[in-house]
Amino acid sequence: MTDTEIAILNAAQTVFLRNGLDAASMGDIAREARLSRPSLHYYHRTKEALFRAILARAVGRLFPELSCIAKRREPLTVKLEQILDLYHRVLLDNPLLPQFILHEAQRDPQGLLEMVRGQRDADALFAFLRRELAPKVNAAVPPERALAQFFCIVYALLFAPFLAKPLLDILVFDHDPARFRSFVLDERKPLLMTALAALLAPRKQSRKRKQLRQKIRRQTKRR
Repeated sequence: MTDTEIAILNAAQTVFLRNGLDAASMGDIAREARLSRPSLHYYHRTKEALFRAILARAVGRLFPELSCIAKRREPLTVKLEQILDLYHRVLLDNPLLPQFILHEAQRDPQGLLEMVRGQRDADALFAFLRRELAPKVNAAVPPERALAQFFCIVYALLFAPFLAKPLLDILVFDHDPARFRSFVLDERKPLLMTALAALLAPRKQSRKRKQLRQKIRRQTKRR
C-alpha cells in the first residue's frame, strides 16, 4: 500500500468518524486527504468502496494477533480475556468498525466471509474455536449451534456501546472520549467477563435441564 493510499484511508476514517457514514461525502474525504476529487476517484470510486477498504485493513490487522493468542498454551479464560482486550483496543481506535461489519453483513455477507477466510491466519483461529471453545459453551441448544449462540451473545455485548456511542456521547459522556473509554474498559469489560464465565461454566446435567435439552433437540429435528 502506497503512502497516498494510506493517507486516503486515514482521511476517510477521520471523516466517517466526524460526519457519520451517511453524511460523509467523497468531497469531504478528498479535502481531508488534500487531494482533488478526480485523484481520489482514481483510487476509490465511492465512499462504500472506501469503508470496505477500511474494514479490510482493520480485519487484516486483527487476525494475526487473534491467531497468536489462539496458539498460546494458556487456559481458555485467559485467552478470551486477551481477545477481549485486543477487540477493545481495536474498537476504541476504530469506533465505527461495528457499523462497517454489520453493514457488510447485511449488504454482502458472502463477501465479508470471504474477506475473513482470506486472512493468512484464519484457519488457525477457526481451529481454535472448534477445538477449544465450541465444546465448552454451556448453552441449552444443540451442540452444533452452541458456537453461534456464543458469538451472538458476546458480539452483541461487545458492539453495543460503539453502536450506541453517538447517543451515549450526548446523554452520558458529554462527548468526552476519556469517559467513554473508561465506560468500555472499566465497566463493560467486567460484565463481558462475567457473561463469558457463565457461558463457559461446566454443564450441570440436572434432570430438568436434561429434559429441556432433549426437548430442544426434538423440536430442531422436526424442522
